[in-house]
Amino acid sequence: MNIKEKIPWTQLAVEAVAIVVSILFAFWIDATWDRHQRQTGGHQLAIALMLDIEATQTHIDSLVDRSTRTKNLAKDILQGLADPSRRDHLPALLLNTGSVFIYHIWLPTTDTYDQAIGSGDLSLIDDLVLRSALAKHATELASLGTFYDSAKLQYFDALEPFLVKNTVYSELAASWNQDNLIGAPFSTDFQYLIESREFWNLLTLKLEIEETILSRLESANHSSDSLHSLLENYSDR
Repeated sequence: MNIKEKIPWTQLAVEAVAIVVSILFAFWIDATWDRHQRQTGGHQLAIALMLDIEATQTHIDSLVDRSTRTKNLAKDILQGLADPSRRDHLPALLLNTGSVFIYHIWLPTTDTYDQAIGSGDLSLIDDLVLRSALAKHATELASLGTFYDSAKLQYFDALEPFLVKNTVYSELAASWNQDNLIGAPFSTDFQYLIESREFWNLLTLKLEIEETILSRLESANHSSDSLHSLLENYSDR
């Protein structure tokens, strides 16, 4: 009797089905594990992104405080220059010029997003709406950074040269720098500042840029809140 006669075809069929089922089961296990790993990775990435957003919001809050103080100081000096009845108080106001003619540094925390983009790990987040919101937020932060760069250029191109040429800076420096400076044997000509059209214009430009920055910071904070909520909901799935 040959081998084919010894093994019933039904047994062969059962063995074949068992082999196919075991292969499919192995594929299913691999796919399920891969899906679990990606889901876990997506949740961990969402949590890391939330931490970056919280750090950036803390930075924004600090910048809002600084810009608000700068704006208010610029407005006080301009109002003093515009109101003859306040001229007696102007020298004291003008001592704040160094605290107005400054620039603030924009340093958002974007390491997690930048690394996820560079490595392709952003695809671990399978929510397309959330990924789109992350990209939009990153663009907004980059745009705000460009605006801060322009404010920095304004400082070095116009504000600092004016202070160097027309004031005794040790008298007008920002209060947090005063203790590190040496008093000069001569004084700022406050009357020149009071009558200077250039000084008026620089103060006005500074006031304008701080108002714009505050508006942009408010918008960035709002979008950060919305994005944080989306990430929180995603990580809780």
